[in-house]
Amino acid sequence: MKWLEAFDINENANSVYQFNFHHKPCEKDLLHISVNEFKKIFKPILEEREKINDCKSHNNNENCKNLFLWTMSPPCQPFTLNGNRKDDQDDRTKSFLYLMNEIFPILLPDLIFVENVKNFEISNTRNVLIKQLESFNYEFEEFLICSSQLGLLNQRVRYYLIGRKVNNKNLTEKKKICENVPELLIRRIDNNNDNKTVVVRPLFDYHSVYQSNIDYYNINNILLPMNCSDATVERLQEGNSNGIEKDFIYLNLKQLSKYKGYRYDLLIKRFNNSSIQSAKDCCSCITKSYGQPRFLRGTGPLVLELKEEFSNLTDDEVFSKINFNDIENTLLTLGNVRFLHPLEISRLMTFPPNFQFKEDIQIKQQYKLLGNSVNVLTVAHLIYYLIQKEWNDKQVTLQ
Repeated sequence: MKWLEAFDINENANSVYQFNFHHKPCEKDLLHISVNEFKKIFKPILEEREKINDCKSHNNNENCKNLFLWTMSPPCQPFTLNGNRKDDQDDRTKSFLYLMNEIFPILLPDLIFVENVKNFEISNTRNVLIKQLESFNYEFEEFLICSSQLGLLNQRVRYYLIGRKVNNKNLTEKKKICENVPELLIRRIDNNNDNKTVVVRPLFDYHSVYQSNIDYYNINNILLPMNCSDATVERLQEGNSNGIEKDFIYLNLKQLSKYKGYRYDLLIKRFNNSSIQSAKDCCSCITKSYGQPRFLRGTGPLVLELKEEFSNLTDDEVFSKINFNDIENTLLTLGNVRFLHPLEISRLMTFPPNFQFKEDIQIKQQYKLLGNSVNVLTVAHLIYYLIQKEWNDKQVTLQ
């Protein structure tokens, strides 16, 4: 697999990308990249196509050709429920429309993958995408699925489109947007704790992909180890914390009481020696506003670090003691409440275990980047589903 180029105008995102992949993305707005510049960037692909066309004219076999894949995630603000919902009238969609209207007809990638938020599927921008795919003979499928449908721990309903250029001009009937994960991409296995139930796992799970021994299907293993919550808070207040704890953001009574009666999505963290395991198998979606105390409602889950005396309570027993109308005398007597650490979020979103942020990326920006990102294994499975259609017929490599 060879990556030809990456494009993004966010300096922090590009800095993190370069730090992890040792390649600096192009920071120019796509609107300011001319057709000729795009041709130069993708010159290897265009030259290979000329050779293939020449081979075809001499009746040579084409099975060894590379595949040219585009992956795109246009700005979501013009489509999200919390955004302005201006759709194609929003300036932030102009680069995507330029790409599809001006550049796409020239480069015509073999494969295309698009990700966006729910509601993109009812937008005018999506209609432009579909019109171009149909005009240039692409077979495509659309999905509206959640990562939890693959057995992963994070809810993240997203729109996905996968498409491939085909030679047959008599394309099959249009398919409706699918809200189920293709059966090919999941495994159903017996639950070790209950012989009568079956759990869903992705075809390629975290352990096999990343060679990791950590059970990332268990909330307890997603959360970082804790020693003493009270001592941690004291060190934070005194400014004397060291290591990863300096990035823990704890919430006080005033902040948590802002939305009286609001039922927070709580992930329960017990002391390391506790034999009780969390029964929670999924948590709410994390947005770009996560990590800011003024945005607590609907931005993602919080962690309740139980005091040692409560560590042997089950989840149900813990929640039975909480009255969200009286946080001071119930919730905060059980332990301290904090935001997820960026490392914990990256685990929830199935980032590789060696993924890192540069030290100069502030934690607020880390939260924003993670909230704007994707669930890695979900995307990987859909891309696999796309290219396996080609693998069924011939051996290919992916560019």
